[in-house]
This record gives sequence, C-alpha cells and structure tokens, in this order.
Amino acid sequence: VLAGQVSYAIRSIDLVLEQSLDRLQDYDMSGVAAFRHVVSSRPMHEFLVDRLKRLPHADVFNIFDKDGRMAGSSRVWPAPELNVSDRDFFAHHKARAGGALFISEPVFSKLTGSWSMYFTWRIESASGEFLGVAVIGVLPKQFLSAYSPIASITGASALLLRSDGVVYLRYPDAIERVGERMPPHLEWHAIVAKGGGAYRSPGVFDNVARQVAVRLLGEYPLVVNVALSD
Repeated sequence: VLAGQVSYAIRSIDLVLEQSLDRLQDYDMSGVAAFRHVVSSRPMHEFLVDRLKRLPHADVFNIFDKDGRMAGSSRVWPAPELNVSDRDFFAHHKARAGGALFISEPVFSKLTGSWSMYFTWRIESASGEFLGVAVIGVLPKQFLSAYSPIASITGASALLLRSDGVVYLRYPDAIERVGERMPPHLEWHAIVAKGGGAYRSPGVFDNVARQVAVRLLGEYPLVVNVALSD
C-alpha cells in the first residue's frame, strides 16, 4: 500500500515533467540562445508556477541550461543565479541522449535549509542537441503523509531509498538519515536485485533487529522498506 501511494505521487511528477517538455517543443528550440530566450521569459515562469500547483507534494520547478545555469524557476522571475553542473542529475543527462526520468541523490539546499530530492528530465532540440535539464524538487518529508499508518503500529518503521541504497527518508526516526547509504554487505542489496522480498535486518540504524519487507516502485529506481522490530 505504501509503495503504491509513493509510486502514484512520483508518477504524477513524471507526467508533469513529460508534458512540460512537450510544451517546450511548441517554441523555437533550434539552439541554446533560442532555448534560453524561451525559458527565461515571464510567461515560462508563470507556466512553471501553474504546473507546480498540480503537485501539492512538490517544492519547486526549475529549468537549467546546457552549462548548468538556472534559466527559469517557479519561485521567482527572473531566475536567480545558480549553477548545478556539479550535481549528479546534470552529469547524468548531459552524458545520455533521450528522455527518461532520473532521481538525484539528496541535496541540502542553503536556500530553504532543507534536504531535497530532484526528479529530472533531459531537454534536447529536435536534432538531439543537449539544451538543459528540467527539475522538480521535492522535500522527502512530503512523503510522510503516505507513511502515516505506520505511526500507529508499535515497533514499525518505513524507509524510502534509491535502489542503490541512498536513503531519502526514515520514519519514524529521531535522527535525520537523509543521504546515508545501506552498507554494501547487507542482504538488502540482493533482495533489491531480485525484485523485492523480505529478510531479517540486524538493525542498521539503531541496532534493533527487524523483519523487513522490501518493495520496488515499478519503473522507478526507488524502494520502500517496511520493518517490524523482533
């Protein structure tokens, strides 16, 4: 149930990104200069604001050019100076042609003072030239509403991770675990590789042994764990 709820939320983000890229194709996207002219305009800012309203769990919708510079943002117009060329999602899309959703590692934002995870798509011209990246940022804690049933079960916890073991959220937890990784020796990695299942964990985060169910989120590289203490 929890995996389904989170997957539905991510599918809506993916759909908004895909539809937004389709909208960009209505404009002159013949080169970098034309791209920046379109994306940095006030009408595009208003378009991003409107699309973000359809995603109550999302925090921001940004577009970056091929050099990693912010060109458009839902937060403010004109967009502030920011460069993301050193981020994992930018390097991923710059190196790979074609469109598919990529989910970044957690990033701590100095602007908001919170951790964010970014759902991203590559933007390219009709000829395949790399023009930039479309990014929707979500605060991992926004997924907490999906985990609310867990709170009433004694000894239960939930974990949202990327399939390579990067942690986005553990609930409930007195300590923020964002950005930590599942140790490489854990059976969890083998369970994920075979498509999900269950195993007994020695207690990675608090030394409390647990029975853990592992569920992958369909086509997305994310995993939901639900655990009960022994």
